[in-house]
Amino acid sequence: MRILFFSTAFPQPYEPSRNPDNLERCVALAQHHAVHVVSPYTWLRLWSRADTRESYLRGLPVSRPGFFYPPGVLRGTHAWWMWQGIRRAASRTLAAFRPDAVLSYWTYPDTAVAARLATLADVPCVAIVGGSDVLSIDPAAPGAAGRRVRRTLQSVDGIAAVSDSIRDHISTLGIPRGKIAVLPAAVDHEIFFPTSRQDARRRLSMPVDAQILVWIGRMVAVKALDVLIDAIGQLAPGEPRLRLYLVGDGPLRRALESRVARHGLGLQVHFRGRVAHRDLPDYYRAADVTLLPSEWEGMPNTLIESHACGTPFVASAVGAIPQLANRGVDELVAPGDRRQLAAAIARSLRRRGEHGGVATCSAGGWDGMAERLVEMLAAARGRRSVSVAAAVRSAPRPLRTPLHRNRHRSWRES
Repeated sequence: MRILFFSTAFPQPYEPSRNPDNLERCVALAQHHAVHVVSPYTWLRLWSRADTRESYLRGLPVSRPGFFYPPGVLRGTHAWWMWQGIRRAASRTLAAFRPDAVLSYWTYPDTAVAARLATLADVPCVAIVGGSDVLSIDPAAPGAAGRRVRRTLQSVDGIAAVSDSIRDHISTLGIPRGKIAVLPAAVDHEIFFPTSRQDARRRLSMPVDAQILVWIGRMVAVKALDVLIDAIGQLAPGEPRLRLYLVGDGPLRRALESRVARHGLGLQVHFRGRVAHRDLPDYYRAADVTLLPSEWEGMPNTLIESHACGTPFVASAVGAIPQLANRGVDELVAPGDRRQLAAAIARSLRRRGEHGGVATCSAGGWDGMAERLVEMLAAARGRRSVSVAAAVRSAPRPLRTPLHRNRHRSWRES
């Protein structure tokens, strides 16, 4: 099968750690299928001409057309702006690559544009829904954003939800349940596996006898890092060995650094910046606990990778996170509750110190996920073929009266 993957949620030259799970999906698919990636990015990055050229990432051909959009306003027009920016480059890719299906990630505007590309190529479009793009929508009062998401999901041929809870939420938006399939969680077990905690700490220049907490991700508002820093501030006076390592970057980094300085937590909180995906396992192995106090999440790879390295987590009970939790090992908290978060971290650290509290991972490998995704794409192609055939059969046939036959005979005889 020839698969065109379309999404802005993909590693970029200016942000190589962006959505590495989508890179792993595409690499796994490319083991047995032809895959071409189109990953647009905004005019805010167009100053770097080198970023716009087609390149290869782990053997995958990647096109990166740029597009303009008005930031912060007129959100309902963002799909139109994206389409106008990428349509020529994407049309050339369609003509050269000739896909059998289009696969997208992130509902709006990405999937809205991907569905238009699929229509142009006359192939099915399947959308991967990761969670926060739909979980923030109230089915009873969806608002303009919710209606855009619902229209987008209605326009595609299939939906791959990353968890049962996300599938259930999508169905409450009025999307037929038969159109939605669950995509299994995956992790690279050849990279993420348990090893010595002390050795990992030495490699990362962390104090071997400290109580190590790790957060990994992009520093944006939905990750609730302000809540996490406040919780560390509550714990710090009674836990002199406590250390929090923030791995990642983002638009809120400077504000968070200022918050840490204001609270006098420079000894406890350390910013490690962006880290290559292949170097993340040591951070999970070094940690006593992985933290994720987000307001919204889908099926976070951070927690799956943490479990694969044997490290428990403390996280908000949102999205698919409760499905991941090991009973008696992991801690779930209400999002935004600083005191509850601090108490859960303290409990998890005590448990880890008393009897290890080793977590287990139920996620399979990327190859199994890719096989399931290909099944979904094939099913979408089948449904599309049936619907096209039904439309042809139901189309009104031309009127065949004796007058028509006589006219046809007269034309041939003349």
